[in-house]
Amino acid sequence: MLEIIILSLGFMIHLWSFPYPFKNYKFDLFISGVQAAFSIPILIKVTPYIWQFSSISLITGLSIGTACFLFHILYNRGVRLKLSDLSFNFLISQIVIFVIHIPAEELLYRGIFFAIPNSIWGPLVAITLSTSLSAMLYVARWRKPLYWFGAVFIGFFCGMAFYYTQSIWTAIIIHILNDFGYVTLNEKKNIFE
Repeated sequence: MLEIIILSLGFMIHLWSFPYPFKNYKFDLFISGVQAAFSIPILIKVTPYIWQFSSISLITGLSIGTACFLFHILYNRGVRLKLSDLSFNFLISQIVIFVIHIPAEELLYRGIFFAIPNSIWGPLVAITLSTSLSAMLYVARWRKPLYWFGAVFIGFFCGMAFYYTQSIWTAIIIHILNDFGYVTLNEKKNIFE
């Protein structure tokens, strides 16, 4: 019963963030804070094993993340980020994305929406739920269907790697490397512009 309550509250946080992603960056940062504040204490209490960092989680995260990173470089025929794009605001933006936003997302989608359903219904339901819910955010954020496929792909691999290693750090590493290749080096995302 407690798990269903946790999932319901997590789902409400997920739905609450839908109208706002990357439209109001201060509010998006607030949403990331809410996701982390909701997820961290629950995951520490309910699934403390996911916090362990091991060599297998590092190797798996780096392997899959590097493959995603290289895909973005090859697909975009190089890097679009130029030295002239590096401003103080751009660097702070990247810190916010990689230190706050991505870990908060992974804690909610791989932590709450994978680890808890996996313990109740098994890995098939967990991978489907976590991948679907995380992909929904990107459908709302990006109006390009190719990005939606990428969101499903990354969500699936983050979920499978999390399941394989039982470490949230694996999913965070994959997500960071993927987004560094795409969001930073090619989209030059600056949330303060």
